[in-house]
Amino acid sequence: MSVRKLQAARVSEIGELLLGQERGYGFAFVNSHGAIEDWAAAAEWITGWTADEAVGQSISMIFTPEDRERKL
Repeated sequence: MSVRKLQAARVSEIGELLLGQERGYGFAFVNSHGAIEDWAAAAEWITGWTADEAVGQSISMIFTPEDRERKL
């Protein structure tokens, strides 16, 4: 297996571990365009949005309209 494939497998493994964590840390994996690609169960618990609702949306959805206006 190439080094690149091993690195990708390790990143995937770490991502799976983070996404499966208990409540407390609401991980979301975001691509370079700011779209949510994966949504942890804790993120659902914290925000109220399910993975089906969040995946594919802009990460800006987690901010209040006031925060978006202030570009936080």
